[in-house]
Amino acid sequence: MRVETANFILRCFGEDAGIEAIAGILEGNFERITNILGVVPLGQTNVCIYANQKNFHEAIGRPDAEAWVVGTVVAGEIHMVSPNNPGPGHTYDDIIKVAVHELVHIAAEVLSPDTTDNRPYLSEGLATYLAGQYKISDIAGSIRQLRQSGNADIPCVDTIIGPEWGDYVYDMGFVFMHFIVSGFGHDGLAALYRDPDAFVLAHEGLNEMWMRFLGDNF
Repeated sequence: MRVETANFILRCFGEDAGIEAIAGILEGNFERITNILGVVPLGQTNVCIYANQKNFHEAIGRPDAEAWVVGTVVAGEIHMVSPNNPGPGHTYDDIIKVAVHELVHIAAEVLSPDTTDNRPYLSEGLATYLAGQYKISDIAGSIRQLRQSGNADIPCVDTIIGPEWGDYVYDMGFVFMHFIVSGFGHDGLAALYRDPDAFVLAHEGLNEMWMRFLGDNF
């Protein structure tokens, strides 16, 4: 089955792949995300939806991938599991948000390929934040535990804008984006992603602000 919209060409592989729902959620979030980031992907984005996790993992060349892997971007195309058959540990709503998450990656790649490819806290944090995959209350407990352990696992700003892939890339990346928006708005979010090093240089004391934000909120 194939569905074409203004900004997407969607194909499903297998029955009951939820193609209409994915088309709707992607078009429904396209303007919001591109407006925030100030970029528009060139042309229509291809979206491939697979009937189950096994088919999806095989299609992306990762047949032994973990069950949490339910969406990805490959060569500028979104590949994802059907929301109607999300697999273990996921729900229909989870997969709907995964579609938005991958759309953020597509738009962010236009804003800064370097950040998308080399700075996982920023890349995954931005996608998780704009897709609304967490609420602060969902992860507050785990962050408090990290802080109570002596902050050993709390990433500083230099770590967050760097190439390191840590255990808390998604949730701490999300919180960092929340911190940036609370202090600098969506313009700051786009500026950070476009050139992280320049953003940090332009905002002296950003790490102290970040640690204070964590102390005040967690």
